[in-house]
Amino acid sequence: NKVILYSVKLKSMSSSDRVPVYFFQTKVNSKETIFPTLLLLWNVPNFLPCICIHSPVSEFVLRGADLMLPGVSRDAHRYYIRNKEFNNINCVNLNDIKVNTVLSIKVIGNPLPCAIGWSILNAKDITASDNKKGRFMKMVHIFRDELWDFTGKIKPNPGFLSNIIKPIEQQNKNNINNDNNEESKNNDETQQGNEDEKKKEITFEEKFGSLSMDNKLIYGFLSTLLSISSSCLPVIVRDIYQQMRQNRNIPQFKDIDVKQSSFNKLGRFAQSKQLESFIQSKQQKSKVFIEAVNAKAITKHLLLILNKIENDKFDRIIKWFEENWPSLQSDNDDENENENDQQPEDQKDNEVIIDMEPNENENTQTGNEEHETTEVPSQDNNQEAKPQTLTNEQRFGQWYTTEFKSSEETSMINETNIIDTLFGGWSNILECNDINEAFINQLSKRFNVILSGDSSTSDSTLTIDTQNPDHVWRSQVLQTLLASIDPDQLPVSASSMLTKKKLYILKPNFVFSKKNLLRVNLEQDIITSVKQTRWKKSAKFLKELTKQNIIGLKDYGNTGGELMITDINYHYLTNSFNHGGKLSFFTPEAFEKFCKKVNELQQKDTQSETKQNDDNGAESSQFMSPDKNKKVKIQTMYRANHRLLPIFGADNISELHSKNKARTFLWSYVEHHNLVSSNKQNIVIDESLFHMLYDSKMFHNKISKDGFRNKKEKEKLQAIGISSQVHRKDLVNLFDEYMQPYTAVILDDDEPPKFKPGFPPKIEIAADKRQGNKFMTHVTGLETYGINPSEFSVTAKRFFAAAVTISSLHGKKAKMKGGKAKQKVSIQGNMVRDVSKKDVPTLLMTHYGIPNQFINAKTNITKQARK
Repeated sequence: NKVILYSVKLKSMSSSDRVPVYFFQTKVNSKETIFPTLLLLWNVPNFLPCICIHSPVSEFVLRGADLMLPGVSRDAHRYYIRNKEFNNINCVNLNDIKVNTVLSIKVIGNPLPCAIGWSILNAKDITASDNKKGRFMKMVHIFRDELWDFTGKIKPNPGFLSNIIKPIEQQNKNNINNDNNEESKNNDETQQGNEDEKKKEITFEEKFGSLSMDNKLIYGFLSTLLSISSSCLPVIVRDIYQQMRQNRNIPQFKDIDVKQSSFNKLGRFAQSKQLESFIQSKQQKSKVFIEAVNAKAITKHLLLILNKIENDKFDRIIKWFEENWPSLQSDNDDENENENDQQPEDQKDNEVIIDMEPNENENTQTGNEEHETTEVPSQDNNQEAKPQTLTNEQRFGQWYTTEFKSSEETSMINETNIIDTLFGGWSNILECNDINEAFINQLSKRFNVILSGDSSTSDSTLTIDTQNPDHVWRSQVLQTLLASIDPDQLPVSASSMLTKKKLYILKPNFVFSKKNLLRVNLEQDIITSVKQTRWKKSAKFLKELTKQNIIGLKDYGNTGGELMITDINYHYLTNSFNHGGKLSFFTPEAFEKFCKKVNELQQKDTQSETKQNDDNGAESSQFMSPDKNKKVKIQTMYRANHRLLPIFGADNISELHSKNKARTFLWSYVEHHNLVSSNKQNIVIDESLFHMLYDSKMFHNKISKDGFRNKKEKEKLQAIGISSQVHRKDLVNLFDEYMQPYTAVILDDDEPPKFKPGFPPKIEIAADKRQGNKFMTHVTGLETYGINPSEFSVTAKRFFAAAVTISSLHGKKAKMKGGKAKQKVSIQGNMVRDVSKKDVPTLLMTHYGIPNQFINAKTNITKQARK
């Protein structure tokens, strides 16, 4: 399609400045239509009426998909229509939409649009109760498309990520949720709620401004670290520090300077004792990396230092709740029973008193107004019983004032504020099973982090023990939720999802060779049922996922009936779980093929074993080595050069990998940074990849010292720079040169292999000429591969039907551990290479399993040296 761009160039612009594009023209339904660009809408956000969506829906929109009706947040549109004074984003009324209406798309909590399109439905089709599925908008311009690339690749705010749009204004999101839960509240109450939130923001500025520079640095650095996914670790400390100072949501972070603190340097700060319990750091040369993060300890510390609550005071408050927890729950049950016993007429009278009381007695109430107004009618009805009982708030207030009467409250925190700060209010406390759960829920909501009380299932780090069935089962279920269930399909039956036909299976961590597949036990080695885990029942496991805010669960039978998954936290699954694709899974179809292949190989192996047992007598008549069935195994692994740290990460840079596995790290790095060209054959060299592979001494020495027969090949290598394109094969060949080989000669399967750098010395085979036409073949280096020279001489004598002698070698290189010397086996005749394959290399490969690459057969015949 032909697209016409409209831009405005000012006289003050130079020829090198990029001209901003504000409009573009293209055909829509065979008619030329002019649309505004996202660049214009980011400068004038309310230029077009908008459609509100939730953050997980934006992931599908950014992929280029059309907007579906279930993806539209009808609750947000109802909220903005009722409260027009808060509609500062130009949210459209769904009843006013017509076909071909040009609209923008905004994520709730983010004021800037992320896509532009037109409606293909009218108001009747949208608001119809029966019509809840189908397409709603066609996209014409989205964030990160080619037009966005042409206009300068601008990211308007921190919420615009590569694959999802996040909210940056939590206030609007909370207002929408409160409006859906309490539809009967007036606009005056919503205004008071907004004023209260503004007061909380002011108090945060005051609290943060009263901190010392050390505490400001700790708070800003750790809160910025929480916003980074655990799969992105390790990260450089300086990158976190720069991201903290560029935070637009909290402008106070700009004034934080490590040089004005007592640490003076970032490296000293990251490895200080204050951060030992929060992060795990490692210094490599001049850079300090953060390898692991304890999110639960960080959020607790940030909440306490901001409100200036000492650890001793916090522990005493937790202890009081633990000691009085049974009585708190019983009092809550009594209050619920009394509320259920009241008649509807009394409830109406209570509502009238609550609504009228603020107008009559505005200056008489202080502190907690909701509890006092609800007690007024109860005191009028039951004056004898109620005044003598103390509520949970009053009991805690009396203990708090007596316990901390002498302490100075520098942060203006009393017994009511501290409950809201630490636990999110009394309602949140009484809904939880214990006080620690209420505290963790408050930390999760306050810092927008998923925390769990069970450390075995927390995702602070992406280390999954493949030997632990609980870890494997949890990762498989999360991958199934992410890959097989779309938001349009919700709710989904949990029992049907957790079957073998729909479950994604974690791939085993070994090479799929014939030998390894023969050892696989499909029933024990692979986790395919919740009965193989500690949960034993799927209901217990799913309820634990609901506590971690990963899924929403509902029991449609009310008494242990069918469980339905009503909501999925796609933001967590895409950003925190398996980010970067470190874990690989079988699809259900691929797992069925894998099981069939394993069963076929094991059946063939059992049949071949029975045949071998029957034919043992015939085979024993042949001249075979005593170690025929015990062949030598040689395994070669590779360790990456330290320059490849960004590709492998700190956890894998020092480990040994096979060549194919090492290449998977390279391709995952290329795909993660979008370096594949349009023809899918070339790779774009970015700055970090150029520094790793093409800016090293080894590469420059290769160009200068190695002799190139083709000068054009040398010129191509010299011309490679940043943003150049290189063929896949050339990139892989250069990548392999940075991998150092490590080889192990495996003589016993029960013992772990011992890898040594480089390749083992080859078995040397040479021949010399004696008097006349007599030749002698000499074999050395058999001891390195576990071959006994005396046993080899017996086998060679039978194989060649010739005389064989053994002699010891002399010199420093001939000495072995223990003081023994290496031996040389001499065979009569020229047995180096033979057309009929009656030679020494054939004997070594067939009888002992020595690969040909570790055999050096010298065909040049030398004369025997004179004595």
